[in-house]
Amino acid sequence: MAFCASCGARITEGVKFCQGCGKAVSDKSNEPVAPTAQQFVDPKPQTAMEVKKKLNTMALAGFLLGLVSLLLNFFGIVGIVACVFSGLGLGKFNPETENNKWMAVLGILLGIFSIVYALIQMV
Repeated sequence: MAFCASCGARITEGVKFCQGCGKAVSDKSNEPVAPTAQQFVDPKPQTAMEVKKKLNTMALAGFLLGLVSLLLNFFGIVGIVACVFSGLGLGKFNPETENNKWMAVLGILLGIFSIVYALIQMV
């Protein structure tokens, strides 16, 4: 049994190119060769399901403050704090390692709604 000198894939007899990497196979490389340990390393890229994403705590805090601001507005102060926390959460958001971006966006929207409601009540 022969292995490709470049990628370590098994080479079928009589082929001119490696099925693994596409490099030309010479008569020399068709001789049985023991593959190295490095050639057997199969770095599989991680899919989205394999990566456990962490929770964006600033986005969560902004979302919860946005919900609280609907009940306890305090002249728009809670809405402002909700916008700040949600904005910080959205600013540091990394889609590869974190999830729940919707919390940050919804926290900003709820905060803005509370601020506008407070301004309308003051007039």
